[in-house]
Amino acid sequence: MSSSRRINIDTSLYLATTDFKIVGDVDYGEFGAGRCTEGHPIRYGIEVEDGEENVYVYGNTCIYKPFVLKHWNLKPKMLEDENVAKAGRNLYIIARDELADYVNEVPHPKDFDYNFGQLNKELIKIVKKAKIQRNTVLKEQLKQAKFRKQYDDFNKKNREQALLLKKLSEKVKQLRIDNKLGLLSKWEKTEFIPSIVSQHKNLRILSEKQLSIIQRIIDYKIAKVTGLDIEVSKAFTRILKPVTFKKLDQKNKDFILSLQNYFYKYGQLTPKQLKVFKRILSQSDGALNKYKGMKVNPWLIEQKTGFDDHGYITEIEVETEKALLCIVKLQKNGEFKGWIPKKMIIEN
Repeated sequence: MSSSRRINIDTSLYLATTDFKIVGDVDYGEFGAGRCTEGHPIRYGIEVEDGEENVYVYGNTCIYKPFVLKHWNLKPKMLEDENVAKAGRNLYIIARDELADYVNEVPHPKDFDYNFGQLNKELIKIVKKAKIQRNTVLKEQLKQAKFRKQYDDFNKKNREQALLLKKLSEKVKQLRIDNKLGLLSKWEKTEFIPSIVSQHKNLRILSEKQLSIIQRIIDYKIAKVTGLDIEVSKAFTRILKPVTFKKLDQKNKDFILSLQNYFYKYGQLTPKQLKVFKRILSQSDGALNKYKGMKVNPWLIEQKTGFDDHGYITEIEVETEKALLCIVKLQKNGEFKGWIPKKMIIEN
């Protein structure tokens, strides 16, 4: 390599030892009005800054050099190879456009036995794939931005509908937080609300009847429960626990949900409803009651309480497939509440 050529790449050799970065572009107005750091005449330049905020200007033909010298650790004489220049320019494009983590994700020449022609083909694939993905993301972002604009305009033109949908959303959210979704009927939860939400998102104007139903749902209130009906409320809580509810057949599930809806609205059940509810509840509780009186493995009792004692189950609160949350009465040391694996229960 000639001495003049070596002098021209001194800046690239220096930048390869620093954490340089691209900071901007410059337009000199016409070709030849500017000079790159290697002395080539240019119109457009790429500004590169070193760690000390010194700025150097490169042209498109030589910008790849600090990148390949730093990240591929190439020898200066290799820069004259045309395939090195092609691969280097794609490395620069990946870095410039942040198409990938060019330090850690882009292949190294040694992965291709320093066959820069093959390496360049792989880099071209990376560039094309990344640009396609970026364009897809950009199109989706533009599509979403356009829809948001249309959605905002639609809400401004249909303020009453938009306000009712917002209040409905808040109502359902609060019922979910309070664990009171049973206030809504099955039709309201599974058909009406999903349908009108979808229609609104698709910028459709709802009918007066639909708006009146929405208002009715918003106005729903949980009835105040007093006296013996408090125990009915507790019974609903117990039977609607997922592990218990899923054991009911579909007919009883639908019936319990309709009873819950009625109870939340009116605060009590009719005598006929209460009779059927007690029957279903008795069947459900019976499945749990089979564990009452069963003994618990003494080893587990010692692990749970520290006592060398014997005990048996007196009350069951929750059942899962593999365990019970229950109260265990000990022979000598009172009782304790905890999760008992079913495999640790000794059948009488």
